[in-house]
Amino acid sequence: MSGNQIQGGMPDTITQLNNLRHLDLSMNPLTGEIPHGVQQLSGLNHLDLSQCQLQGTMPRLGYLTALTSINLSGNHLAGSLRAKIGDISGLVFMDLTSNGLDESIPAEIGKLNQLQVLHLGSNTFDGTLPEELGQLTNMKELVLSSNRLSGTLPASLGNLPQLQLLDLRENQFQGTIPASYFRIPTFL
Repeated sequence: MSGNQIQGGMPDTITQLNNLRHLDLSMNPLTGEIPHGVQQLSGLNHLDLSQCQLQGTMPRLGYLTALTSINLSGNHLAGSLRAKIGDISGLVFMDLTSNGLDESIPAEIGKLNQLQVLHLGSNTFDGTLPEELGQLTNMKELVLSSNRLSGTLPASLGNLPQLQLLDLRENQFQGTIPASYFRIPTFL
């Protein structure tokens, strides 16, 4: 149902669709919050609510342990990534770009060993980058631009052999670029 003119809020009854595996309502003028009960859709593999007008608090994604792909970009969601995010062990794609997400990026994100694409740009994440990001050896795209991240760049990002895109612009990093970045095979 992507790219239509479906309006209004998402009904709470969506949480009764126990066998739902794929939900794509992207690019619709949806308003309101994502129903809290969406975290009960334990069999959901694909969730795309991008480019809507959704607001409210970021849902607790860690309960959706069957997810392989999530795209909530281009909304007005606030809050943080919670520690349970590391429980989505099969997650391959996550795009939460252009929301109002804040606090720090949790170290538990390093448990997502299948993750290939992580886009968290244009939010207000702060703090330092967790060294655990260097454990995501399947990572191909890491976009953390336009946040409030600070500190030094972790050398562990040089341990990402599949990395093709690293976008860290418009943050508050200091220091030097670690030598390990120049040894990433796909950058050579």
